[in-house]
Amino acid sequence: MPEPITPEPVQTAPAPAPTRGAVLRALFGSVRLAYLPVLVTYFCYGASGITGIVFLGSLGENQTLTASEKLLVIREMVGVVKGRIPVLSGVAESSTAEASKYVREVERLGVDGFMLMPAMLYKGDTREIITHLTAVGRATGLPIMLYNNPISYANDLTPEIFARLAGIKNFVALKESSGDVRRITDLRNEVGERYAIFTGVDDLVLDSCIIDVSNC
Repeated sequence: MPEPITPEPVQTAPAPAPTRGAVLRALFGSVRLAYLPVLVTYFCYGASGITGIVFLGSLGENQTLTASEKLLVIREMVGVVKGRIPVLSGVAESSTAEASKYVREVERLGVDGFMLMPAMLYKGDTREIITHLTAVGRATGLPIMLYNNPISYANDLTPEIFARLAGIKNFVALKESSGDVRRITDLRNEVGERYAIFTGVDDLVLDSCIIDVSNC
């Protein structure tokens, strides 16, 4: 079992903030962020209990925005948050080179970390998945949450893969969305306390909390 690497304390899950890029572009011809700062300001000041925000998650807005639009969203939202809570960016690129380039550019904009997925549009084997994640992880010094959502993008980050990635120091957490609550137990048995483990499936939150995840 990998030696534990103590991550920063996490009390609640970072909240995903919707940008709905495809809809906005269809209606207006460009991404408009007028309402998003209002929502984000509530997250920062309201009684939401939210301790972090993930912008540009994997399903929808990340894949439908251009590279320049993604940078616009992150630049503007870092300015709105002003360091009050951590800001993370999703990383859902189609190639290792583009994902590595993206994390370097966004790190310069002042984000606090990333939520990283395998390469999109292609179902890789174990070697390819590990190579992609490792290369992107080494392209930044910021903490990274690895996101497993095989239902949506076909690549399954198994407990064995997480064990093999345990040597990458800035891989500090994982978001488990396979849809099988038993995976939490499998992860704990395989990697122990090496990662903070979050569940990403709403209707499995209660079951996952009983088993032991960090976002409870």
